[in-house]
Amino acid sequence: MKAYLPNRALANALEEVENRFDDLRAAQYLVKKHQETDEAVREDMKRFSHEVDKVLQIYMDTMSTLNLSRGESQLDGCLTAYENALDGYDEEGKFVHFWRRLLQKEKVGVQTHMLIPIHLYDHIFLFLQNDYFPGKRRIIFTI
Repeated sequence: MKAYLPNRALANALEEVENRFDDLRAAQYLVKKHQETDEAVREDMKRFSHEVDKVLQIYMDTMSTLNLSRGESQLDGCLTAYENALDGYDEEGKFVHFWRRLLQKEKVGVQTHMLIPIHLYDHIFLFLQNDYFPGKRRIIFTI
């Protein structure tokens, strides 16, 4: 009777691939959720979404042909694609972190401070609410 000895190198490589796959799936979910709730998606967010889909496709192709008897070298394509994507660093969770940085850019926006005479507040507020200023805007009046 033969004893089965697990291939530790393969097990470690599979765990690494699984962690990175989870990061890609989480990033893909966050992008789709954002696209459902926000009408305007910036160009850098579209590029990010395309990058996630491209790397996920490599993972899916590799997993569909995975043969545990061939060793960990068959997972090199996944790990290389993950490492080369975005900034070129091999860091777990980098896709979700990158997405959160993109969202922070969106939330920062531009702030303008203006002193407006009080009798013009109503006119300016109505003017800013019309269709000449599409997209999201937040107007805070302080007295």
